[in-house]
Amino acid sequence: ATGYRSQAFAAAYSFGHGLTYTNFTYSQLTLSSCSDQADYKNSRVCLRVKVANAGRSSASTTPQLYLELPPGTGQPRPVLKGFQRTPILTSSESIQVAFGLQTRDLSFFNHRQSDWEEAENATVWIGESSADIRLGLTLARQGNRWSSGRSVPIDNYHRKGLTDGAQYGDNCHQNKKCAVDGMLCYEKNSGWASCKYDCTPGIDKTEDKKWQAAWTCSRLGPRRGWASQVQCAAAHED
Repeated sequence: ATGYRSQAFAAAYSFGHGLTYTNFTYSQLTLSSCSDQADYKNSRVCLRVKVANAGRSSASTTPQLYLELPPGTGQPRPVLKGFQRTPILTSSESIQVAFGLQTRDLSFFNHRQSDWEEAENATVWIGESSADIRLGLTLARQGNRWSSGRSVPIDNYHRKGLTDGAQYGDNCHQNKKCAVDGMLCYEKNSGWASCKYDCTPGIDKTEDKKWQAAWTCSRLGPRRGWASQVQCAAAHED
């Protein structure tokens, strides 16, 4: 699983990859009323997307929803938040596929306040796999209400990398940079490092047991925003 997050690793099959004898098209990604969705009546945000069988053979597919929160939240990007298996669709047949997002899906842990906080905006990506994204849509929150914004070119999804630094949970061992202010790239071992606010050497019991291994916590790069903070402090003292 960690291999999919490594920028130096090229997986033979992308996350969510599947084989089919036909082709599917995606369109009309929109927000929808959760009250109209029997399975998502208690969801915070509901979306619908049209999936059509554009080939000659009957088949089913599994649309996937990936969610991206703003870089400042410190969350991995993007994250799989839902998938739906369609029934068998004949040639030219289409179906509306629904997804629901809970408040927790749209929230991040604010380390400064030591509490969960709902993001102010997000981007939803829909595709056949993590490498085969078909549609993107921005979401914005105003008070207690989420609304849809503009469609996002899928090129924006594929351009995302670690050029601006790693997100929380990404492997920063290669470029040793973090994208979130206050985070620093800490080494776990010779092949893995992650962006964190702090690090304690030894076993991190919050990790999944199958990935638990002792952290060296060696610092591999500067803390994001550290230099500018020091400069501002020095200027203030002068």
